[in-house]
Amino acid sequence: MSAISVNSGPAIGAGDVQPKRASKLKTSLTDPTVPAALVIGIGAWEILSIWVAQRFFPRPSAIGARMWELVVTREVTPFLARSVADLLMSFAVSVVIAVVVGVAMGSSKRIDAALYPFVSALLAAPIIVFAPVIFALFGFGRETVRIIIVLHCIWVMISNIRDGVLSARRDHLEMAALFGAKSLQSARFVRVPSALPLTLTGIEIGFGRAVKGMINGELFITITGLGGMIRTAGSVFDATTILAVVFITILVAILGVYGIRGFERRLITWTN
Repeated sequence: MSAISVNSGPAIGAGDVQPKRASKLKTSLTDPTVPAALVIGIGAWEILSIWVAQRFFPRPSAIGARMWELVVTREVTPFLARSVADLLMSFAVSVVIAVVVGVAMGSSKRIDAALYPFVSALLAAPIIVFAPVIFALFGFGRETVRIIIVLHCIWVMISNIRDGVLSARRDHLEMAALFGAKSLQSARFVRVPSALPLTLTGIEIGFGRAVKGMINGELFITITGLGGMIRTAGSVFDATTILAVVFITILVAILGVYGIRGFERRLITWTN
């Protein structure tokens, strides 16, 4: 049973979902339009900042210089390390929970009927509004930030994983049943391989939401990490430092997303 299912599983429908994702990624990275758009956008910003008060609308060159200063002097290092540690820990926990819950929802109609309304509601809800309740329960420590990160990213991952599991083709499920596969075996050898592309897409989107949750938690609750740097710079109207830290945060998000995409290309070899 397992030999037949393993060989047929990845080729089943998963390749039909996103067959050219890796090639599209490679094309986007080598497309000359990307650097050209960046140069035009930064150049326009630099020119526009000449006619605007630079204290509130700093030049890209000044922001770049400030970013370099923050990195070289290691002023940003302890804040960045703290934020990234909370981000990675919370995101790892979120992925594990999302996989378990998403697969359960996609495999069981009863579990799906019970949990789907809550997942849909929390997916649409602005998580930051729950912050007062969270820090009332857990205080103003790092645990509160980690919980907010989890709540920001977990729902989109659960939703994508559920949809991926449900996307398994009926004829493949019927073939597995003919070979005597039980519910758990069908989930392992048919539904899960079919769900991989949507699962990894959800994880990629979830990482971006996790970064937002990290900044929101640090900015409004604990005043630590990169969010704390933004809050401190904002209190003295230091727009250059604010944008420098924002761009450092964006770089963290970009590195995380491309790391996930690189893992995807290795895991889902049939999309290459």
